[in-house]
Amino acid sequence: IKDNSGIGIPGISVYIKGTTVGTVTDNNGFYSIDAPNNARLVIMGVGYVQDEVKVSNSGRLDVSIEEDIAKLE
Repeated sequence: IKDNSGIGIPGISVYIKGTTVGTVTDNNGFYSIDAPNNARLVIMGVGYVQDEVKVSNSGRLDVSIEEDIAKLE
C-alpha cells in the first residue's frame, strides 16, 4: 500500500470484506493475505480515505490510497 507519492505506508489495515480475515502492512507498506478470486479487500488507515479493491487472479495487488485531508485537520 503506497501513498500518492509512491512511498509504502506502514500500519494500514487490509481485510476481506464481510469477514474477520485481515492483516496490517509492514514498515514498507507490504502485506500478504489469502483472499479468494473476486473477493473485495477493504483498505483503511488513520488519516487515509478508506478504499475497496477487487481481487483478481494476478496474485499481486498494488494499491495507492489518498490522505484524508479533512480528518487530518
